[in-house]
Amino acid sequence: MALMIENADLRKKTELQAHRLDQAIIALEKISQALTAVTVGTDNLLRAVAHATAEILDAPYASLHLRKPAWREQFNDVIVGSTTRREMAAVRQSGDLASKRVERPEQVLELDLVDEHGEPLSAARRVGLQRAVAVPMCLAGEIVGVLVIHLRSPRTLERSEVRVLQTLANQAVIAIENAAAYEHTKQLATTDAMTGVANHRELEAYLDRELLRSRKTREPLALIMCDLDHFKQINDTVGHPAGDAVLRHLTRQILVPAVRPKDLVARYGGDEFVLVLRGADSRAAVAIAERIRRTIGGQAVLLDGKAVSNLSLSLGIAVFPRDGDTREALVQAADQALYVAKRTGRNRVVRSDAGNADAQVAS
Repeated sequence: MALMIENADLRKKTELQAHRLDQAIIALEKISQALTAVTVGTDNLLRAVAHATAEILDAPYASLHLRKPAWREQFNDVIVGSTTRREMAAVRQSGDLASKRVERPEQVLELDLVDEHGEPLSAARRVGLQRAVAVPMCLAGEIVGVLVIHLRSPRTLERSEVRVLQTLANQAVIAIENAAAYEHTKQLATTDAMTGVANHRELEAYLDRELLRSRKTREPLALIMCDLDHFKQINDTVGHPAGDAVLRHLTRQILVPAVRPKDLVARYGGDEFVLVLRGADSRAAVAIAERIRRTIGGQAVLLDGKAVSNLSLSLGIAVFPRDGDTREALVQAADQALYVAKRTGRNRVVRSDAGNADAQVAS
């Protein structure tokens, strides 16, 4: 009789393991397919890994905790299964404790959720958690994150379950690496290599999107086109590397800090740059342009120990919809205003006045 019960228990255990293995294979196939789809956000993919982990291993909660600084800047830790603040607090406490104690790439940590006196942790006790099981997420032998499941019983995982947990941790690493590679490639395609601001292609795409939004919301959109005065003389007298340094100073120290995060700074070509200001009318654009003009006039750029001063900018402004309702028309209007600024003495801000086929110096 005892043997029959033992055999029945063994059969039940084997069937459960087979079921979980089938679940793991299905989940891994879905995750592998998602890894090739750039439209799937990395945060969503990490949540999918955590959900699959909890489901396959019959855990009420699972969490991913990132250690790599560059990843922590881009992505958030993930917690799945919690629906209340109390559950969230308990899982976060459990996950933080477990993730901090994972120290070796091959480690499988089984942590009873008790304090130094052996008493259950208060937050864990409130939702019935007793144990956390954690495995490292590794990249080139370095622990870059930790995958944790949170259990309501102090059960020990089967060897096959540990392998599933480790495999899912590896899938999470692949997901993040793919996302980082994609973002890097995307950045190369949309960023000017020398200055770090948007390139001409990204400017056109961004401006098309913003014009579409402005038409729908009926908000203004301002363009500032600016050009360094006598830039050719800088290249001819102190060399092209010095000229490049001046352009980097202009973008990083002056143009980018002058606008909001939702605005765009782009290199139009050579020493010409364009600022796209969302929701800005002519008056707001003039104020920003004048601030930029005064700022560069009051700064000197240090090149090989020598200060290059007397820098100045000419700036032209065009505003949607008054000066143009297409990308081409708006850019042409701003370019014409910039030309007038150059022709009338440089180091000034000029507003486009396309309606009168003229441009006017900003007062």
